[in-house]
Amino acid sequence: MPKPRKRRRKNRVLPILLALLVLGGTGALVHFLVLPALGDTAQAVPLDQLQPAFAQQAHEQWWTLSSCGVVMESTPTQPNLMPLLGRPLLDPQSGQPAQWQGVATMPQDLQAMHDTLRASSLWQQTSALRLSGYTLPDLVVQQRIRVRFGTALHVGGAQTIPLADRLALVDQVLRQLDAQNPNYRGVLDLSVQGQMPFTPNWDANWTP
Repeated sequence: MPKPRKRRRKNRVLPILLALLVLGGTGALVHFLVLPALGDTAQAVPLDQLQPAFAQQAHEQWWTLSSCGVVMESTPTQPNLMPLLGRPLLDPQSGQPAQWQGVATMPQDLQAMHDTLRASSLWQQTSALRLSGYTLPDLVVQQRIRVRFGTALHVGGAQTIPLADRLALVDQVLRQLDAQNPNYRGVLDLSVQGQMPFTPNWDANWTP
């Protein structure tokens, strides 16, 4: 009698890893691979189908990245693109998805931030995006203020607050702060829905 065929085991590692990244467990140190299309392996992306949107420095070289986080090419000088800060770029390879350490940002999050920010009044004021353990990158505005978005969820996590609405709120708050003191520096924290604490920092060596 023929031997019964073994059932192929489903790959349970990837869903678990993605769940951990989305939840952003406290203290978790993971590597996140930005995938244009989720699958078991990363796939190269034709560069002629992409446009450079971001720039990040790694090993004394600047690398350009697409709006969805695909590494494009290296350059010895900083290109005129939105800088990415915060988490180091790991082993960049042209045409491959970017990798950072301890990042919960998904490709759609980076793309959404780029597209929505460009359509807002904050685009001209934003000097960099700062990657962190949160899903949405922080904004660095005029080198003087860091805006932390967190998970952007309503209380209970039932519905995501539209990013365009959050950026409009940021613009309103920054205008009010600017009216009080045009030289303010600090962190505007929107990571908890319904709260907007601003922590001033007047240290001359402070980095947003």
